[in-house]
Amino acid sequence: MRTDKIKSENKYVVPAVERSIEILNLLEKSEKPLSLSEISKELNYPRSSTFRILITLENYGFVERNLTNNTFTLGLRLSQLGIAKLKKINLGYDSYKYMEELAKKTGESVYLAVLQNYRVVLIQRVDSPSMWFLVTQLGLRSPVHCTASGQVLISEMSDEELSELVKKVGLKRYTEKTITRLSELKLRLNKVREQGFSIVDREYNPELVAVAAPIRNAWGKIIAALLITLQYRGNKTISKAYELTKDLKEYAEKISKQMGYIGNNGGN
Repeated sequence: MRTDKIKSENKYVVPAVERSIEILNLLEKSEKPLSLSEISKELNYPRSSTFRILITLENYGFVERNLTNNTFTLGLRLSQLGIAKLKKINLGYDSYKYMEELAKKTGESVYLAVLQNYRVVLIQRVDSPSMWFLVTQLGLRSPVHCTASGQVLISEMSDEELSELVKKVGLKRYTEKTITRLSELKLRLNKVREQGFSIVDREYNPELVAVAAPIRNAWGKIIAALLITLQYRGNKTISKAYELTKDLKEYAEKISKQMGYIGNNGGN
């Protein structure tokens, strides 16, 4: 953003509201309830105005006060607003702008996939200008064990969950590269967890290489996979897939934040 634009927008900032947010941020970071003096000193705000802000926030449920020792903590109203926001999140809609940016940046078509009944289902797509003939349709259902998005979506399943998955849908061979043994699948999923993405080299479709990264919700749970598919044209395609992982993970993280995810320090 240009400096002159930042300056022009700053003139609209309301100081009292800004101070209120600073107080809430301080209480959020603190490991213990804080007194009026501590808040005032930490933020270098006058005690009188700090007290008025705290009482206002308390009246609306954003702050709670312990009358025994006169200290302040965050109120439940913040949780209520957060939950209300999460309920209004639409994964396919809210991720679209980031998918557009990624498609434009990479020149590749970008897909969003979720897990339904042990199958991968594509729910959103943004096509690149240079689309090739193998077009993947929304609603298409694919196996989990041999697709990049599927491996991402099941990467944090327990051994019991994986065994149940294999019992339900099996590990069907689609190409000579398809994983067909549970032990091999577990090794692959360990690698996916470690590197934060999955690359599948013609394991499902003999003409496709795919790369996918996880999207998480506010509780750190993987709820979707961001996916790019490439038409196989030799080893250079695999190299291209690895080159795409940086941008793919970056945008998967952006979408995750849009879903409420705040990272490992946020209670994942």
